[in-house]
Amino acid sequence: MRPSGRDLLVIDRHLAERELQVIQRPGISVPLIGATAGTALLPLQSSEARRAIVADARITPMAARASLGMLPTVLKGIRDTGWASGEGELMEGTSTIATAFDTVLRPLAVSIPVPTARFSPTRSLFRDCLLQCRDKILSDIGLQALQQR
Repeated sequence: MRPSGRDLLVIDRHLAERELQVIQRPGISVPLIGATAGTALLPLQSSEARRAIVADARITPMAARASLGMLPTVLKGIRDTGWASGEGELMEGTSTIATAFDTVLRPLAVSIPVPTARFSPTRSLFRDCLLQCRDKILSDIGLQALQQR
């Protein structure tokens, strides 16, 4: 996923072999601040761009839950950990964990949507796999030095 103005553009997806799938189609555009991947991308934006994104945010379950006063705390947490998570953004009963990184050409995000019942007890496993995926992508494109944690 990548930012597209004030939206998040899905550019690729990988399908699971299981029956239950919560995944967005490539080409779909959702509000940047209304998706976990978009929230993970926010710390990579300039202060001016973040203000414009927040000012123009369409109301979503996540945007409604996260008050603007909490945004600096949320962004600091993402900068400190390298990831963001949210519940109920795609549909009720699902959670998403995401990380974002700058590829020099543009910032990108990787997210994993998963049923909340499966996510909650194994959050650290999903986090570790997500960060390994990010590190592998950065390594493959020769940007290990820019890795964030």
